[in-house]
Amino acid sequence: MPIHDPIDFVCGNNLELAGPMLDGAGMPLDLTGATATWQLNSCDGLTNLVALAVGSGIEINTSGDLLVYLSAEQSATIPPGITTGSASRWADGRVFTMWNGVIRAGALTA
Repeated sequence: MPIHDPIDFVCGNNLELAGPMLDGAGMPLDLTGATATWQLNSCDGLTNLVALAVGSGIEINTSGDLLVYLSAEQSATIPPGITTGSASRWADGRVFTMWNGVIRAGALTA
């Protein structure tokens, strides 16, 4: 499971993440028929702050990229601090965690 570098964003702003879904050889996965989710959780993993799915904040394009869109309204509900984000995909009944890592949420200043 790839662990991404820390990502910073400001609560109350849009957050857009994009990245390839690659196999073990580094080649783009065939995502035909696949679905995906993305979650933002508290650092201890006990509280889910945001959950997105294909058609509701997630897009899978034909070149094997996963695109995650968190609206300003959605991010405004996230308390500032350190969180963890992860993306998973499903295909043929199998589940794979494709991205995981720290996402630092900063306070929106006036």
